[in-house]
Amino acid sequence: MEECISLDEQICPTKARSYMKQYLPMKPHKWGYKLFVLCGSSGYAYDFEFYTGNENNSFERLFYSEPDFGATGNVVVRLTRSIPINMHHKLYFDNYYTSIPVMAFLENRKIHTVGTFRANRFFGVPIDDKSMLKKPRGTSEEFITVYENVPITAVGWRDNKVVKVASTYVGEVPTDKVKRHDRKTRTNIEVTRPQCINIYNKHMGGVDMMDSMIGRYRINIRTKKWYMKCFYHLLDMTLVNSWLIYKKLPGNRLTLAKFKEEVSVSLCQQYKKPTRGRRSSLENQLIKKKKKTNSSYTKR
Repeated sequence: MEECISLDEQICPTKARSYMKQYLPMKPHKWGYKLFVLCGSSGYAYDFEFYTGNENNSFERLFYSEPDFGATGNVVVRLTRSIPINMHHKLYFDNYYTSIPVMAFLENRKIHTVGTFRANRFFGVPIDDKSMLKKPRGTSEEFITVYENVPITAVGWRDNKVVKVASTYVGEVPTDKVKRHDRKTRTNIEVTRPQCINIYNKHMGGVDMMDSMIGRYRINIRTKKWYMKCFYHLLDMTLVNSWLIYKKLPGNRLTLAKFKEEVSVSLCQQYKKPTRGRRSSLENQLIKKKKKTNSSYTKR
């Protein structure tokens, strides 16, 4: 498993009438079945889970001896079971999943986390959006706390809007410079950026990369069966994962489109049915020989 892993939502696009259908306005396909996917920074999908409602399986938590973190926190805990503990993997997620108890729980397993957060989930963090928007662009503030013997940093950065990131292993320093466009002067300026923002932007796009590779050559089949849509979406994920493994071997240079074509041709050749039409001359000769041998046996 890769060192840097991201957790995000994915859409299996459909407009069928189903209680499972969700609306996500920030996705390219806004209507469909929602999945929670655990991806590496290369786009390889390690684990996934379909969203079927606000479900909290208490028996499953007791079996794994896991605490109850609510609906979104339990999704993170379930998907991170496949991550090896005490191996110092880095997990990245957005403000939908970020909470202090979940970050402390994962840190005790030596799984370091970075994620944006909402102000209503981090009570007591004195990052005020109104006061920071009055400050110059590139201003950042850092606050540190300890929860269950786990140090957690919260950084607020003033860009076009206030970006708030929490982490258990990286903070504000060392800072770097990034170019931004200034509307007032209509020129590009250099803005100071905290280290946690830089790392989050660099490794958070694993699920989006998987979405882009699936969307290039998606299997488009019109069907009214919801499970067929899910099946073909998972087949697309499997083919993308196979192509990413294929590229790691030396000498393999097939593109994703050519790779899917080769897979489809090989499957059709292996399980092909007998073709209809006229028989060949060789087949006619073999049939005549069989008829002669059968007739000779009947005469005897």
